[in-house]
Amino acid sequence: MFRDPDPQSGLGGWGVSAADDYTVTDGAFGGDASFVMAYPVPHSIRRHFDLYPYLKSLQPDLIPNPSMPGNVSITPSLIRGMIHGHVGDFKGFQAAFEGFQGPHSAVHLMVGGDLAGTCPPNAPEECKDGSKWAPNDPLFWMHHAMIDRVWSEWQSKHEANSMSFEGGSVQRFENITIHERYPNGGPPFLHLDSALSGHGLFPDGQIADVMNTTGGYLCYVYE
Repeated sequence: MFRDPDPQSGLGGWGVSAADDYTVTDGAFGGDASFVMAYPVPHSIRRHFDLYPYLKSLQPDLIPNPSMPGNVSITPSLIRGMIHGHVGDFKGFQAAFEGFQGPHSAVHLMVGGDLAGTCPPNAPEECKDGSKWAPNDPLFWMHHAMIDRVWSEWQSKHEANSMSFEGGSVQRFENITIHERYPNGGPPFLHLDSALSGHGLFPDGQIADVMNTTGGYLCYVYE
């Protein structure tokens, strides 16, 4: 599916030229006047494959192994190990999956461009790289559906996993020591009965309401 050049249904491939910031030129989302992203400034989707994305991290002190290839983080055996491990330990599971060199970030960083949150070249000087416009790339939605699927598989492996949850509401990235202490957020801490706002997109509720893909107001399964 990825790298399909079909102009109606293809996701397109990689950008090829540094001169246009590796703008995607094929597929249904290729760079032309009919498909332009509005945020942070008008631009076309960009992708720049990088097998060694950690070497240019903006926070190198948080990267344990900068020279590690990104695809090492997404091998089937590693994902299976996460799914079968961390029994009853949501914090450990999330720390492994969401770490700076974990499977989640590896895909974002290897694909580069919008998915990696890099500022377009025509953005103002105050633009800062971040995850805010990663959803510009349709790959974002497929990648995050897979993240949810892996979490769902982990939940189903052991009864102790099904409702296991803990974490904080404030990201802690000041240094590696603090991040290792709070890998999935620092205080104020969240719990199953913590409020979950739908912001008008879905009903307000509690975190517990969305812990089961076939319970609460969710209703879906993964094949």
